[in-house]
Amino acid sequence: VTESVLCKMERTRALDLWKNSTLTSPQTGMGGSTGSTASPWSRAMPSTGVDLWISTLSGPTRIVNDGAQISKDVGDIVLLNNAMSTLPLAFAEGREITQTIFATTKLFLAKNFYNIALIFFIGFMLLPFPTTPVQISWITFGTVNIPATLIAFKILRPSYMKQFRRDVMDYVLIAGMSGATMLAVLFVIAYFGTNSDFYAARSAVTMYIALYGILIFWHIHDIDILDTRSIIRGWKLVTLGVILTGLTMIVPFIVPEPFQFVPPAPMIWVAIVATFLITAILVTTQVRSRHLTKQLWQIFDP
Repeated sequence: VTESVLCKMERTRALDLWKNSTLTSPQTGMGGSTGSTASPWSRAMPSTGVDLWISTLSGPTRIVNDGAQISKDVGDIVLLNNAMSTLPLAFAEGREITQTIFATTKLFLAKNFYNIALIFFIGFMLLPFPTTPVQISWITFGTVNIPATLIAFKILRPSYMKQFRRDVMDYVLIAGMSGATMLAVLFVIAYFGTNSDFYAARSAVTMYIALYGILIFWHIHDIDILDTRSIIRGWKLVTLGVILTGLTMIVPFIVPEPFQFVPPAPMIWVAIVATFLITAILVTTQVRSRHLTKQLWQIFDP
């Protein structure tokens, strides 16, 4: 609604009221008493309405207009002349925006949670830093940033999430803690299994994070690798996830120097796959029962 439309509406409304209302002189007060020294163009804001000034042949004149009616007139314009059929479209658009925010929040918060928790766990064990900025940045780009971008542009549509705390925060806590715990276990196995080679241990962690990132992406679309029916139902998203993970994981093998990457040995690969599958089982089980998160929220309830 432009300013000129609103001004035209107010002028029309004022003229209609002028024809049917009692006009008061600008030299008199609201009660009609004389002797007021207020400027004839000053505005008064009574509790029952809004004073509106118009120009007449005899000079400026004030009309006491009803504020509720003005609000109604503006509302008529906003609602396109009471065209209520536009509201479902507005609600649908708002729901899509909300679902996009929920899905991307799941992706990024879960990733941040298990990475930060992993750093604390490894620090408490006095072991070397578990990853490098280049490694984590590249893996995040392939398994988090690209899926989040596809969701943001509505190319991919996540499964419906009704409540932020239950459908987003519960999952973030479960996936974050489960991932951090199993990542710490994997790092210890890879570190001591390679004679304290922290480059090999970091490389194992990088491969695990790539797998785990795409698992979270599948969970957002209600795909569980332990449920064959969900895999068949969402086979396109499963294929997309496999492609993204494969392309992300193969780059460090092609150019290992920038990533300080050491290809994992066969036994380390067994440890990576085993810890990944255990994590998938833990997340699925906890999401279905939500026992730990329920206990946690009860602690913080007032």
